[in-house]
Amino acid sequence: MPPPTPRGKFTPHKVMREAWTYFSVEDSDIVIGIKTVVTKVIRLEGPDGQPLNNPDGTPSYFWNSFNVVRTLTAAEWEIQRKSLESE
Repeated sequence: MPPPTPRGKFTPHKVMREAWTYFSVEDSDIVIGIKTVVTKVIRLEGPDGQPLNNPDGTPSYFWNSFNVVRTLTAAEWEIQRKSLESE
């Protein structure tokens, strides 16, 4: 059973940039791509209903997310790399 969502207020969000991070696997021609997708953002609130802030004064948030993972062969990575360079 997942832990309960912290107390707070749902905060709409929009994707500004979705980026993949790629890792090479030692002794292999496989490249692993990972991308985090945020599905929900909560602005945290204290027991009194007031918004919480971090020690540095910035707003405190909780979010739900999941990781998308893919594996690429060396040939597929070359095609992907060339596509990224043209962006």
